Amino acid sequence: MKSQVSRGSCLIILGGEIPEPARVRAAAASCREVICADGAVGRAAELGLVPHFVVGDMDSLPASIPVRRGMIFWCDFDPNRSDFQKCLDFAAARGYARAYVAGALGGRLDHAAVNLALAEKAPPALDVVLLDRGAGRVLGPGRHRLSLRPGATFSLLALSDVRVDISGCAYPLRGALLKRGSRGLSNRARGKTVALKVRGGRLWFFSGLP
Repeated sequence: MKSQVSRGSCLIILGGEIPEPARVRAAAASCREVICADGAVGRAAELGLVPHFVVGDMDSLPASIPVRRGMIFWCDFDPNRSDFQKCLDFAAARGYARAYVAGALGGRLDHAAVNLALAEKAPPALDVVLLDRGAGRVLGPGRHRLSLRPGATFSLLALSDVRVDISGCAYPLRGALLKRGSRGLSNRARGKTVALKVRGGRLWFFSGLP
Protein backbone atom coordinates (compact mmCIF):
# COMPACT_ATOMS: atom_id res chain seq x y z
CA MET A 1 0.00 0.00 0.00
CA LYS A 2 1.37 3.40 -0.97
CA SER A 3 2.20 5.75 1.92
CA GLN A 4 -0.66 8.14 2.66
CA VAL A 5 0.65 10.15 5.64
CA SER A 6 3.89 11.90 6.45
CA ARG A 7 5.21 10.72 9.80
CA GLY A 8 2.98 11.37 12.82
CA SER A 9 1.47 8.71 15.11
CA CYS A 10 -1.27 6.10 14.99
CA LEU A 11 -2.90 3.88 17.59
CA ILE A 12 -3.14 0.11 17.04
CA ILE A 13 -5.72 -1.76 19.11
CA LEU A 14 -5.37 -5.52 19.61
CA GLY A 15 -7.62 -7.99 21.40
CA GLY A 16 -5.76 -8.38 24.69
CA GLU A 17 -6.78 -6.85 28.00
CA ILE A 18 -6.41 -3.09 28.41
CA PRO A 19 -5.71 -2.38 32.10
CA GLU A 20 -5.37 1.40 31.77
CA PRO A 21 -8.03 2.69 29.32
CA ALA A 22 -7.29 6.33 30.17
CA ARG A 23 -3.69 5.91 28.97
CA VAL A 24 -4.92 4.53 25.65
CA ARG A 25 -7.49 7.31 25.17
CA ALA A 26 -4.80 9.91 25.88
CA ALA A 27 -2.58 8.31 23.23
CA ALA A 28 -5.49 8.24 20.77
CA ALA A 29 -5.96 11.99 21.22
CA SER A 30 -2.44 12.57 19.87
CA CYS A 31 -2.82 10.18 16.92
CA ARG A 32 -3.97 10.78 13.39
CA GLU A 33 -5.66 7.40 12.96
CA VAL A 34 -6.84 4.38 14.92
CA ILE A 35 -5.99 1.00 13.37
CA CYS A 36 -7.81 -1.98 14.82
CA ALA A 37 -7.14 -5.70 14.41
CA ASP A 38 -10.32 -7.41 13.23
CA GLY A 39 -10.85 -9.25 16.51
CA ALA A 40 -10.41 -6.06 18.55
CA VAL A 41 -13.36 -4.09 17.22
CA GLY A 42 -15.15 -4.69 20.51
CA ARG A 43 -12.13 -3.36 22.44
CA ALA A 44 -12.24 -0.16 20.44
CA ALA A 45 -15.95 0.24 21.20
CA GLU A 46 -15.28 -0.29 24.93
CA LEU A 47 -12.75 2.55 24.77
CA GLY A 48 -15.22 4.80 22.97
CA LEU A 49 -12.95 4.90 19.92
CA VAL A 50 -13.96 4.49 16.29
CA PRO A 51 -11.31 2.78 14.10
CA HIS A 52 -10.36 4.41 10.85
CA PHE A 53 -9.15 1.01 9.62
CA VAL A 54 -9.96 -2.59 10.62
CA VAL A 55 -7.10 -4.85 9.50
CA GLY A 56 -6.87 -8.65 9.25
CA ASP A 57 -8.44 -11.67 7.58
CA MET A 58 -11.79 -10.80 9.19
CA ASP A 59 -12.22 -14.25 10.70
CA SER A 60 -12.44 -12.82 14.23
CA LEU A 61 -14.97 -10.07 13.70
CA PRO A 62 -17.68 -10.01 16.39
CA ALA A 63 -21.19 -11.00 15.37
CA SER A 64 -22.39 -7.45 15.87
CA ILE A 65 -20.01 -4.86 14.45
CA PRO A 66 -20.47 -1.21 15.43
CA VAL A 67 -19.84 0.09 11.91
CA ARG A 68 -19.44 3.83 11.58
CA ARG A 69 -19.23 6.00 8.51
CA GLY A 70 -15.66 6.23 7.25
CA MET A 71 -14.48 2.89 8.68
CA ILE A 72 -12.41 0.95 6.15
CA PHE A 73 -11.98 -2.84 6.34
CA TRP A 74 -8.53 -3.77 4.98
CA CYS A 75 -8.44 -7.49 4.24
CA ASP A 76 -5.12 -9.33 4.50
CA PHE A 77 -5.45 -13.10 4.16
CA ASP A 78 -1.80 -14.06 4.68
CA PRO A 79 -1.96 -17.04 7.11
CA ASN A 80 1.73 -16.73 8.01
CA ARG A 81 1.42 -13.32 9.69
CA SER A 82 -0.53 -12.50 12.85
CA ASP A 83 -3.01 -9.64 13.00
CA PHE A 84 -0.47 -7.60 14.99
CA GLN A 85 2.14 -8.09 12.26
CA LYS A 86 -0.42 -7.08 9.66
CA CYS A 87 -1.29 -3.94 11.63
CA LEU A 88 2.39 -3.02 12.03
CA ASP A 89 3.01 -3.50 8.33
CA PHE A 90 -0.09 -1.46 7.55
CA ALA A 91 1.04 1.39 9.83
CA ALA A 92 4.53 1.38 8.29
CA ALA A 93 3.04 1.44 4.79
CA ARG A 94 0.90 4.42 5.80
CA GLY A 95 4.12 6.27 6.59
CA TYR A 96 3.76 6.58 10.36
CA ALA A 97 6.79 7.31 12.53
CA ARG A 98 5.24 5.98 15.73
CA ALA A 99 2.60 3.37 16.56
CA TYR A 100 1.09 3.19 20.04
CA VAL A 101 -0.19 -0.33 20.65
CA ALA A 102 -2.90 -1.30 23.16
CA GLY A 103 -4.04 -4.83 24.00
CA ALA A 104 -0.77 -6.55 23.01
CA LEU A 105 0.11 -8.09 26.38
CA GLY A 106 -2.95 -8.74 28.52
CA GLY A 107 -4.40 -12.22 28.15
CA ARG A 108 -2.64 -15.35 26.84
CA LEU A 109 1.08 -15.67 27.58
CA ASP A 110 1.84 -17.11 24.15
CA HIS A 111 0.18 -14.13 22.46
CA ALA A 112 2.12 -11.73 24.70
CA ALA A 113 5.43 -13.46 23.90
CA VAL A 114 4.81 -13.31 20.16
CA ASN A 115 3.70 -9.68 20.30
CA LEU A 116 6.82 -8.66 22.25
CA ALA A 117 8.96 -10.38 19.62
CA LEU A 118 7.11 -8.61 16.81
CA ALA A 119 7.57 -5.22 18.50
CA GLU A 120 11.29 -5.95 18.84
CA LYS A 121 11.67 -6.56 15.10
CA ALA A 122 9.32 -3.82 13.86
CA PRO A 123 10.46 -1.83 10.81
CA PRO A 124 13.32 0.51 11.87
CA ALA A 125 11.41 3.60 10.73
CA LEU A 126 8.45 2.77 13.00
CA ASP A 127 8.77 3.53 16.72
CA VAL A 128 6.49 1.03 18.50
CA VAL A 129 5.23 1.98 21.97
CA LEU A 130 3.38 -0.76 23.86
CA LEU A 131 0.73 0.50 26.31
CA ASP A 132 -0.21 -1.66 29.28
CA ARG A 133 0.54 -0.98 32.96
CA GLY A 134 3.06 1.56 31.78
CA ALA A 135 4.61 1.95 28.35
CA GLY A 136 7.48 0.12 26.65
CA ARG A 137 9.57 0.86 23.57
CA VAL A 138 12.76 -0.48 22.05
CA LEU A 139 15.75 1.90 21.91
CA GLY A 140 18.77 1.36 19.68
CA PRO A 141 22.32 2.70 19.64
CA GLY A 142 22.83 6.42 20.23
CA ARG A 143 21.95 9.11 22.74
CA HIS A 144 18.43 9.36 24.14
CA ARG A 145 16.88 12.03 26.38
CA LEU A 146 14.04 10.43 28.28
CA SER A 147 11.33 12.70 29.67
CA LEU A 148 9.98 11.45 33.00
CA ARG A 149 8.35 12.79 36.14
CA PRO A 150 10.81 13.36 39.00
CA GLY A 151 10.79 10.19 41.08
CA ALA A 152 9.18 8.12 38.31
CA THR A 153 10.19 4.46 38.07
CA PHE A 154 11.66 3.14 34.83
CA SER A 155 13.48 -0.01 33.70
CA LEU A 156 16.07 -0.85 31.04
CA LEU A 157 16.00 -4.48 29.86
CA ALA A 158 18.60 -5.60 27.34
CA LEU A 159 17.63 -7.54 24.23
CA SER A 160 21.23 -8.65 23.82
CA ASP A 161 24.56 -7.65 25.37
CA VAL A 162 24.60 -3.84 25.43
CA ARG A 163 26.71 -1.19 27.18
CA VAL A 164 24.99 1.88 28.53
CA ASP A 165 25.70 5.21 30.17
CA ILE A 166 22.84 6.70 32.13
CA SER A 167 22.57 9.77 34.34
CA GLY A 168 19.87 11.84 35.99
CA CYS A 169 18.63 8.83 37.94
CA ALA A 170 18.95 7.19 41.34
CA TYR A 171 21.31 4.50 40.01
CA PRO A 172 23.60 6.04 37.35
CA LEU A 173 25.72 3.77 35.16
CA ARG A 174 28.80 4.36 33.02
CA GLY A 175 29.96 1.78 30.54
CA ALA A 176 27.81 -0.83 32.28
CA LEU A 177 27.22 -4.11 30.48
CA LEU A 178 23.60 -5.21 30.50
CA LYS A 179 22.69 -8.73 29.43
CA ARG A 180 19.30 -10.16 28.64
CA GLY A 181 17.65 -10.98 31.96
CA SER A 182 20.24 -9.05 34.00
CA ARG A 183 19.96 -5.90 36.13
CA GLY A 184 18.09 -2.85 34.88
CA LEU A 185 14.82 -3.11 36.80
CA SER A 186 13.28 -0.26 38.79
CA ASN A 187 15.55 2.76 38.48
CA ARG A 188 14.15 6.20 39.38
CA ALA A 189 14.37 9.58 37.69
CA ARG A 190 15.86 12.40 39.80
CA GLY A 191 14.63 15.21 37.57
CA LYS A 192 12.47 15.58 34.49
CA THR A 193 15.07 14.18 32.08
CA VAL A 194 17.23 11.06 32.11
CA ALA A 195 20.20 10.95 29.72
CA LEU A 196 20.87 7.54 28.18
CA LYS A 197 23.62 6.46 25.79
CA VAL A 198 23.30 3.02 24.20
CA ARG A 199 26.57 1.61 22.85
CA GLY A 200 25.57 -1.06 20.38
CA GLY A 201 22.69 -3.47 20.77
CA ARG A 202 19.15 -2.60 21.76
CA LEU A 203 17.07 -2.54 24.92
CA TRP A 204 13.55 -2.10 26.18
CA PHE A 205 12.77 1.15 27.96
CA PHE A 206 9.74 0.81 30.27
CA SER A 207 8.22 3.93 31.86
CA GLY A 208 4.97 5.06 33.47
CA LEU A 209 5.14 2.04 35.77
CA PRO A 210 2.80 1.67 38.77
